Amino acid sequence: MTLRTRVLLLGVGLILAANLGLGAVMLAVQRQQVLGEVQLRARTFLDVLGVATVGPMASNRIDALDQQLAALIEQNLDALDIRYVAIVDTDLRVLAHSRQSLYGSTLNDAFAKEAAARDLSVVRTVRDEEGETLLVSLPVQTRVPDEHGIRWGTIIAGFGLDRLTSALFRTLIGSVASILLVTLVAAALAAAVLDGQIVRPLGRLTQAAAGLAEGDLSIRADVIGHDEIARLGNTFNQMADTLERNTRNLEDQVRSRTSELTESNRRLCDVNDRLQHLATTDGLTGLFNFRHFDATLRAELRRSARLSAPLTLLMLDVDHFKDYNDHCGHPAGDDILRRIGEILRARLRATDVPCRYGGEEFAVILLDSGKDAGLEVAEELRQRFEETPFAGEEHQPEGRLTVSIGVATFPMDGESAEELLRASDRALYAAKQAGRNRVVANDPGVQKEG
Repeated sequence: MTLRTRVLLLGVGLILAANLGLGAVMLAVQRQQVLGEVQLRARTFLDVLGVATVGPMASNRIDALDQQLAALIEQNLDALDIRYVAIVDTDLRVLAHSRQSLYGSTLNDAFAKEAAARDLSVVRTVRDEEGETLLVSLPVQTRVPDEHGIRWGTIIAGFGLDRLTSALFRTLIGSVASILLVTLVAAALAAAVLDGQIVRPLGRLTQAAAGLAEGDLSIRADVIGHDEIARLGNTFNQMADTLERNTRNLEDQVRSRTSELTESNRRLCDVNDRLQHLATTDGLTGLFNFRHFDATLRAELRRSARLSAPLTLLMLDVDHFKDYNDHCGHPAGDDILRRIGEILRARLRATDVPCRYGGEEFAVILLDSGKDAGLEVAEELRQRFEETPFAGEEHQPEGRLTVSIGVATFPMDGESAEELLRASDRALYAAKQAGRNRVVANDPGVQKEG
């Protein structure tokens, strides 16, 4: 066998081996890079969705979860390679699902059980009848510094990888075809060139390929001349340019999508805040409404019982308010109610909860306050109202607008919301019976109603 044949065979063998190895390494690197971007996009998607769902899950507003998933479905989950999204509680019961037929069911697969048992996000790649799928989970929880926080549930999403696999397969076929073509052309000319004209250029090309395989996307082969080896170097550089450009484009797309998701989440949070404000606020006075009062009173009573802390409830009613409306009109009466809201907000602490109970009756929850403190606050409120001038108050039976206030304290006057309300109502009734314009505390010795 001649030296030319041996050089030709050796050259062809080395070129084929190097380029096929390069193609495989490039494919593996590209797959890992793209898979990493998909995982980043998946985590970003779940992080944004987790921020949007923690409020509805914490307040048990399942309809809000349904609306969020409905919005996702309208955005075409298939186009985003998202096969499904599920929101489950701590018992793996489905609270919301992109597949509506699964609402209310329980997830029993191994990934769901693992995700529910872990306090961190879980990422797995599985293959089933639908193809290769990237499974990602996110625990939905609220955290307080130095505390474990509350785990409300888990978000589980499946991202299809079939499109990624198909693209990589096409890249592999194209790379192999290009490599074979360039190798055959280079092999036909390799027998006519000297060792120094072949081995060294191939060495430089191999070195560049190794750098690209290690992740250096900026590396390029040094091309000298215009022969076949130079064309091979140019082809390699074009492939490297394409790979680097595609990688940069993918990074830009991920950043753009992340920015869009962040903006969408911000707008959703603004809407949720406005809806929450409307749902808990009285439109006339700006105080909390009865719905918020009822929920807050029950929650704070549980907290006070747990911490053995007192809580005082004030029930305030405008004396002869109907007479005032009859003489001055309902618009003037509405102005009186708004002024009461201003007086309450000006005197009470940020931790206190002033509410419009209904009509001309108001309620105030004084947190961590005993009966003496409650009586002091109530008397100051009564005096401020009495000293405030109101238009048309001279028509009142006493020649001025006044309020009567009943005071009841947990736990001595009642241990439940119902008992405390009845106690404060009794005290308010006693204030009315005693001549109005006064503060009366509930008498613990009075028999409580059943």
